[in-house]
Amino acid sequence: MACRYHRNREETHRCGRCGCSLCGECKTSIENVTFCPHCLREEVVAEQHEALEVKKRIKRELIFILLGLLFGIAIVFSMSDGFKEMDNPLYFIAPFVFASLIAIVRRIGRVTASVASDRRNWNFGGLIFMLIFIGVVIIASPIIFVYRVFTRIRDYRNMSKIYNGDEELLRSIDAYVSHAETSPRDGEPSLSLSGEDEEFVVNFERQANNFMVNNNGEVIRDARYR
Repeated sequence: MACRYHRNREETHRCGRCGCSLCGECKTSIENVTFCPHCLREEVVAEQHEALEVKKRIKRELIFILLGLLFGIAIVFSMSDGFKEMDNPLYFIAPFVFASLIAIVRRIGRVTASVASDRRNWNFGGLIFMLIFIGVVIIASPIIFVYRVFTRIRDYRNMSKIYNGDEELLRSIDAYVSHAETSPRDGEPSLSLSGEDEEFVVNFERQANNFMVNNNGEVIRDARYR
């Protein structure tokens, strides 16, 4: 059979998703699975939507951190008579506790889940450990705040980078396929490149190779569950 995109070339591969015939130029392999340009486009769109969703979630969290910080400062301002009586060290910690509330709750939740997985830990010693851990986390809230902000800003930039990279790859795929002629084949529309446009071919291969080597899925999962 001929390549779906090049009628003058013999089939050397098959798409692992739709099963169409491909030549070596048209195929893209991701984790030992071969994709045609159309199915590759679907993969890229799915990844792009996921990156955008995680990016929005990070943005909401950063807004919540800022609001928590401002709320904590307002509480300290009201309790310290306009910052005139700052003798209590908790006044310095309180804004960071409110700002780091999400991170603090997650860390406490993880430790609680770990302890709860073994019922033998739910004794007096386990309770003391939990109380000490909560105290340490609260005291370390300024460090947690700084770490969380910088980490989430980095994650936000990574999501933007992935989204923009996927957008560039989508343009390359569309440009590659747009140079094809549509003709029926076994009841299905078949695309065939009308000419060898080196610019589109090289650009498509370069972007597809970048998509293959970049472990974007793991980066997105880490950012989602961090």
